[in-house]
Formats: sequence, C-alpha cells, structure tokens
Amino acid sequence: MLFVHPLRQAPSQTLRRGGGVRAGLRYARSRQQLWLPLVMMALVGLLAFNFSVVLPLLARRTFHGSGGTYGLLTTALSLGSVAGSLGVGLIHHPRRPLLVAAALAFGVCLVATAIAPNIPLACLTLGLTGAAAFSFVTLASTTLQLHSSAAYRGRVMALWVIVYIGTTPIGSILSGWIISASGPRAALLVGAGPAS
Repeated sequence: MLFVHPLRQAPSQTLRRGGGVRAGLRYARSRQQLWLPLVMMALVGLLAFNFSVVLPLLARRTFHGSGGTYGLLTTALSLGSVAGSLGVGLIHHPRRPLLVAAALAFGVCLVATAIAPNIPLACLTLGLTGAAAFSFVTLASTTLQLHSSAAYRGRVMALWVIVYIGTTPIGSILSGWIISASGPRAALLVGAGPAS
C-alpha cells in the first residue's frame, strides 16, 4: 500500500448535480466490456454462489456427515478459491474468452460436485469449483476496473457490488426452495446452468 499513489482529479460534475447512479447505469449499459460482466455476475451470483446454503445440507443429507464433513467441504472450496484468485493475478490483461472460460469451468465443476459419489471426490471437485468460481469473480472485477474511465470507475464498481452481493440473498432463498424440493445435488445442478 505504501507504493500506491492515488490520482488527484477534480470531482465529477455529475456528482455535484446529482444523478450519479443514472449516469453510471447509462455508462455501463453503453459499453459491452462493462455490461457483459455485470450481467454474467448477476446470473451466476443468483443461482451458483449459494454455498453457505448448499454445503451444510450436502454434508448432512447427501453424505450423511457431521459438522466435520461440512468443515472439510468448506475448506476444500476455500483453498480452491484462494488458488483461483491468486492464479488470475498472473494474467496481465483479462480478455473476454478467459472470462467465458472461467464461467464455463465453474459450471462444469458444479456439475462434477453434484455427481460426486463420496466425500473425497466432492472435496476434489469443490477445490476445483472454488478455483473456477473465484477466477471468474476476479476476472470480471478486473475487467470492470480496467475498462471503466476514472470518472465512472467508482459507480461501475458500486454496480458490481450490487450484483455480486445483492443477488446472493435472493439466490439463497431459491436454492433453499430447490433443496427442499429436490435436494442439494439439484441446487448445484441448477446453479451450473447460468455459469455454463
């Protein structure tokens, strides 16, 4: 952080007059490099990023495990997430094909987790799921930051927070309903749809 030097700019005229949210939406909507990652994250976040709902029930209902089983599954997912986030740091400039590939890999890994017959294989697939999921998240976030002008970057990233964090609570309710009707494996398979 000591080496980061913030840019000094005059405040945006749009912020002074008001209407900053509308201006940010118009700006994001006018650029495919911005609206595409936002729409992708909204869809994926809605149905696929509900691990806090799915994993406890996967551990208990599917694998007939305990709190330790849930901890093991969560650890595998977390280790993969850290690896995926750090791995994306090696990419100097993310391109759209990489973003699509990460989303597709996330969907495939969710399917693999859904059909995993035992806990060791589920841990392996969850590690891969975490890596793919957070590669996608990091690539999408980086794409938004790199393709936003300095005047709009804060507003675009606010939209990112809304679609990243704001869709998950709604998705958790939907995932809970799917699990009640068809089980945790079904919720993982439904989540794989938008990611693929």
